[in-house]
Amino acid sequence: MFFQEYIYQSHTISPAAQAEKYNRMHVEEIAERGRILQELHFSSEDTQRRIEMGIAWEYELSQLPPFYKQIKEIIDRLYTGRK
Repeated sequence: MFFQEYIYQSHTISPAAQAEKYNRMHVEEIAERGRILQELHFSSEDTQRRIEMGIAWEYELSQLPPFYKQIKEIIDRLYTGRK
């Protein structure tokens, strides 16, 4: 995406839609981190703990984001093979 397109989109998308896009991006990132750790043979508990600790560290100077509460659900789905 070109910078101009990004600037245009940031002014044409509603704040609620931007928040949803931000949340969806992070949920996808959590799933990707989980897949990587699963391929490295980490248990679901270790995977969940590592991801929670990483996000807690990223947001240590502010409140935890809404997607933090979804980590367990995302990892459980990943390790049970559900979509």
